[in-house]
Amino acid sequence: MFGDGRITRVQFDLSSDGGWVVKSRHFRRAVLFTALTAGAARSEAVAQTSRIRDSVGIRIVENSSRMNAPVAFTLGAKPNTDVGGLDADPEKELSSRAGYPRAIRLNDGRLAVLDVTRIQFFDQSGKRLGVTGRSGGGPGEFTDPVALCRTRGDTVLVSDGQTRRLAVLGKSGEFVSQTTFPGHGSAENTFCLEDGTFITTESLPKTAAGESVRRVNHMGRDGAVLNQVTDINTGIFDMLVIRETSTVAWGNSVFVGDGQRHEVRVFSALGKLQSVIRTDDKLESVSRSELEKMPVKFYRAGMTEAERRADAQRVAAQSKAKTWPTFGRLLVDLSGRLWMQDWTAGGKLEPDNWTAFDATGKLIGRLVIPAPESKEKSMLVVSFGRDEVIVKRSDDDGALHYTAYPIIPKK
Repeated sequence: MFGDGRITRVQFDLSSDGGWVVKSRHFRRAVLFTALTAGAARSEAVAQTSRIRDSVGIRIVENSSRMNAPVAFTLGAKPNTDVGGLDADPEKELSSRAGYPRAIRLNDGRLAVLDVTRIQFFDQSGKRLGVTGRSGGGPGEFTDPVALCRTRGDTVLVSDGQTRRLAVLGKSGEFVSQTTFPGHGSAENTFCLEDGTFITTESLPKTAAGESVRRVNHMGRDGAVLNQVTDINTGIFDMLVIRETSTVAWGNSVFVGDGQRHEVRVFSALGKLQSVIRTDDKLESVSRSELEKMPVKFYRAGMTEAERRADAQRVAAQSKAKTWPTFGRLLVDLSGRLWMQDWTAGGKLEPDNWTAFDATGKLIGRLVIPAPESKEKSMLVVSFGRDEVIVKRSDDDGALHYTAYPIIPKK
């Protein structure tokens, strides 16, 4: 979530309506410590810069640069909901061993949290309502749950990665049923559609040029493939500059971004391309010197500093990256707004920047989550609710929390 600190030029300009516009050659490194918002008036003003046209039945939404858009949201200081922390009964605490930080707001206000091999439910005040699941391979048990999401009636679907099983939890969090979808990839991130079906992604054979391809499938509750949604060419995999492919299901649509272009394609569940959301941003070239400054993920134990530098140069020389990724992650909130994260290399304490688009694809503005004081105080965005963002964080005792902060528009 945090970049490597490379800032070549950061400039803050006042816009005509008094808001701040962030201008930076390396936008991933833009440092901004205050987030102001634009309310309805600002949102309309920004949206008016969008151009909408029809191309053979496909809605094309062309927006101005998202990186130069005014900061349009601020993070509220007082949480809507906070769960976690130390408890007199350690069994009730959220485990720090959770490899997949996931928490979602349900339509009725409850919070569902993935806690290693169980799902904990809390009310809006943070009171613990109940727990579903445990470690194991039987009904209602999990081996490696990687994601959970909501569907109609606040039914919760839980995806178990290793077993490729899908568990269905009822409105009260009770275990309802379980199915397996072998051979058709994995269900990750936000994978639920409104009608109770879901999406998976699977790897296909690489192209002749060595490019990776991911297929998005539309799946039924019985684990059968209903139809293919789309194939995504994600380019040549690079261990140094990791370009994420993001697929998000919401309502009856699937949002797809590949990190190689400044656009998101929106498909129907049946695989029809409905719209394309674009911004007027340009691809940024990667230089050899920049690659050498990138944090290397793995080092041998006992390496000297000179050996580390030599290893960084070797890895940079092997890198196939020509441009920086265009975004980090995509998320959709309960009101249907699309949120796009700025890409960062990781390793430094910096702000976490997101851009919001309304349900029609028009750019609204930016949200900047300030840089943390320390690594221990960092916050990881896990989902967006309705006018709120839910983050994973740790307190002074090192205990895990999921906290929902309000996103406040400027009056």
